[in-house]
Amino acid sequence: MGKAVRSLSSTFKPIENPDAPAVAPPIAPTIERGEYLARYVTNCVGCHTQRDMMTYEATGPEFAGGMEFEPWVDLHKFLKADTATWLRTPNITPDLGGVLVKFKTAEEFIARFKQGRAYSFSPMDWGAFSRMSDEDLTAIWMFLNSLQPVKHDVGTIAFMKEEK
Repeated sequence: MGKAVRSLSSTFKPIENPDAPAVAPPIAPTIERGEYLARYVTNCVGCHTQRDMMTYEATGPEFAGGMEFEPWVDLHKFLKADTATWLRTPNITPDLGGVLVKFKTAEEFIARFKQGRAYSFSPMDWGAFSRMSDEDLTAIWMFLNSLQPVKHDVGTIAFMKEEK
């Protein structure tokens, strides 16, 4: 076991100087509050950025989606979902090919979050997000819309992996 840990330890690096603000921005629908929430609280950037699954380093543009989640077989069986169905995070930048363009207003974005899961086996914590305040959801919507659009076609959200 020690040899395995030692061989992998070089890939694990502590965050020595975290860049989260020392004080949260005031609760208000602002871009600053939205960035704080999307980066440090709800961690949208964590899943909606393509990553190397060994190091968790970003391998794609921030918020442009593409991270893949393999099926959790026991959960899929429990939910009577196909155990071969994977999920891929969508692009949430304001690119015309991303999902954010579906929500022209903050109210439409809020309504989507209050709706909950589109896929019963989604790893996104829709329950917690559906209970966020309208001000915080508006702030996230404002922040995401302030980003540079990133053209990144992630493909179908729910998909089957091709056998190699």
